[in-house]
Amino acid sequence: MKPVIQKIEFGNVIINGKRYGCDILITPDDVRETEKTHKLDTHILEDAILGEPEIVIIGIGFNGLVNVPDEVKTMIKNAGADLVIKKTPEALKDFQALLKQGKKVVAWIHTTC
Repeated sequence: MKPVIQKIEFGNVIINGKRYGCDILITPDDVRETEKTHKLDTHILEDAILGEPEIVIIGIGFNGLVNVPDEVKTMIKNAGADLVIKKTPEALKDFQALLKQGKKVVAWIHTTC
């Protein structure tokens, strides 16, 4: 089922009727909970990159406090995907819009700060 983002609020995102209070990885067909972190690591995105997305969106929190290390940026670039880094609300809106356009997009979203 394609993810439909229904509500975005600090600490929670509702997708397809399910509330997520942790960090999440969203693909065109799935939503998975990931470890909560303020420093994104390559291992969190490895499976999503194997799906060869056109675009990877990283939601760095509502206040933009997540660090995206250079090795993560390099991994995404080497995979041939465009990288978008935005605060979580804007990142989720972009994900939904790009998915509706038929783009092969994945997003890692930090749901708090």
